[in-house]
Amino acid sequence: MVLPGFLAAQPFWSDLNGPTGASVRAVAVTNDGLLFVGTEAGVFRSTPVEPNVFIPYIPFWDKIMSIVPIDGTVLACTAGGLYASDDNGENWKSMNLNLTVRTVVPYGMNLLAATNDGIYTVVGDSWQPFCLDGVDVRTILVNTSGHLLVGTDHNIQRSTNGGQSWSQVYPTEYPVTSMVMNAQGHLFAGTIYYGVHRSFDGGSNWEQVNNGLNYFNVHTLAINNQGVLYAGNDDGLYRTYNEGGQWSKAGNFNIPVNTIMFKSDGLAYLGTQEHGMFYSSNDFMSYQTVLQDLSALDLLVPQYSSGVVLATEGGVYRHTGSGDDWTLLGLDYGKVHSLAENNDGMLFAATNEGVKRYAMGGSNWEPAGLSYKKVFGLAFNDQGVLFASTDDGLYRSDNFGDNWVSEDLQGQFTLPVVLNSNYLFAAADSMIYRSNGVGEPWTPLGLSYSKVHAFEASPDGVLFAAFDEDLYRSDNNGDTWQPLGLVYSKVGSLAFNSNGHVFAGNFGDGVLRSTNGGYTWEVLNEGLDYPYVHTLAFDGDGYLYAGTPGGGVYRSAVTTSVSDDAFSAGMLVYPNPAVDLVSAAFTLHNASAVRTELFNTDGRLLRRFDHGVLPAGPAEVRLSLDGLLPGVYNLRLVAGTDEVVVPVVVK
Repeated sequence: MVLPGFLAAQPFWSDLNGPTGASVRAVAVTNDGLLFVGTEAGVFRSTPVEPNVFIPYIPFWDKIMSIVPIDGTVLACTAGGLYASDDNGENWKSMNLNLTVRTVVPYGMNLLAATNDGIYTVVGDSWQPFCLDGVDVRTILVNTSGHLLVGTDHNIQRSTNGGQSWSQVYPTEYPVTSMVMNAQGHLFAGTIYYGVHRSFDGGSNWEQVNNGLNYFNVHTLAINNQGVLYAGNDDGLYRTYNEGGQWSKAGNFNIPVNTIMFKSDGLAYLGTQEHGMFYSSNDFMSYQTVLQDLSALDLLVPQYSSGVVLATEGGVYRHTGSGDDWTLLGLDYGKVHSLAENNDGMLFAATNEGVKRYAMGGSNWEPAGLSYKKVFGLAFNDQGVLFASTDDGLYRSDNFGDNWVSEDLQGQFTLPVVLNSNYLFAAADSMIYRSNGVGEPWTPLGLSYSKVHAFEASPDGVLFAAFDEDLYRSDNNGDTWQPLGLVYSKVGSLAFNSNGHVFAGNFGDGVLRSTNGGYTWEVLNEGLDYPYVHTLAFDGDGYLYAGTPGGGVYRSAVTTSVSDDAFSAGMLVYPNPAVDLVSAAFTLHNASAVRTELFNTDGRLLRRFDHGVLPAGPAEVRLSLDGLLPGVYNLRLVAGTDEVVVPVVVK
């Protein structure tokens, strides 16, 4: 249950902006005009009301290769598999094609997927090998004769019999990145190192057409509504009005262009490398920029150095001071999922190429094992043992990554292990395991819920786990779980301040706070311009940091940690939950007439207590709850013209 909470004299959040440098690799539009954008962090979707305002959906573990809308379904082709959404990106499911999937094209009544291990097609309810086993297929095209053409990592091949046999029609030596066909049936292929190639006869014969094309690393080709051919390369955007006879620069872009997409309404979109996405309605004579900010995948407040450290899809950054300057610490060549720090102040990063480590103040990150695994989470236990959550199990290292040992737990572990005073816990897909705190033995807790999105332990050892269905808590080390009523929320991160208050980062609802163990919640979004929160972290002074996917990083304007006898930001109610008596503690800035009122959740006044005029300073009143049925009530404090409402749970 989410209820109104403390009245704020100023916005709760201040914007630290966050580092820029996002790379956009895919842009696609559905039949109803929704735009889907693929970055190295995940998928973003436009809103029906504001077509150039984007909201994040699933943060994919692997970089997006392309997005393909087909018959009401949106397919996300990634470096780690194929995913599908039937509800415009609200939910995604794996298609169990666990290869690098670069694109999917319709072919007759079926679909063909280009992968790093040949072409796959749908047989029954699953994807099965179709042809070109072992070939790294980069793109697929069907010409006007119905013949299949593919661009591979070194040539162009064609099949005239539906994929039964193939012949090389053009050696390119280097990868073919894109193939398109214009209204006349003429074919164009973009390649690395060798520019653009053209065929007038359905793919039998090819020629280079690079006149005026200053850079020959061509990443993408596209044809606009007037039939003009565009090429994106390392130098920006080029176009040709005569099918490649002469190329000229389009727009003032001197940055690599990864993808080009033209909408039927005349809008054009460019996805770039490390500069976000550009869109234009006048052939890029002018343009606007969106999605430049890197996505915050994890936040770490170091214990042994100042500032906050941020993991993104484009490296690790550090912020110090009160400004919005971010310093790159490295690893900007790939995605960093998680961060951890040992007792010597050394940082550890979970990446798609294993674990990396870094001495703060040093110049380089060095490999720290598991180089051939995707590592999603890192955490140390009290003995200094480092645990790594990976795509194929859980591992531990007793020497800071020099050597690793499997914990013999199978499955995809996407969250860092969690430690309370009694046990160690690890979340794999929809299962949570428990150990004795040193890593063995591990026992499944037998949960029947779906995927775990966030998992943490409070300072007093209470477990909180966010599943698809709800947010749950366990007071007995995971033996039983209690739902907390956030059934419509998408909680993706959890954090606790020194008072034990629970903070939940949410995709769509921003940040929620509970001061009573998760039984009731209040929204803390004043000043949070982008209510999609992927990660939360506290510093030693109780300031809360919130990282968003593509919307920057925020810091609470005031500390969230307060003493029990001086809650100047509002009112502290304890015990909460309560049985027959509750106390309300608050601080008055001026002598004021004070009263408290108790309401049920329908807003009906049940009780009123007049406390007279109280002096300025800390104050406390006690209220009787005798005769009230168990449930949730709202307690309102009125002091002069000010008031504040706090939920109270009666057992």
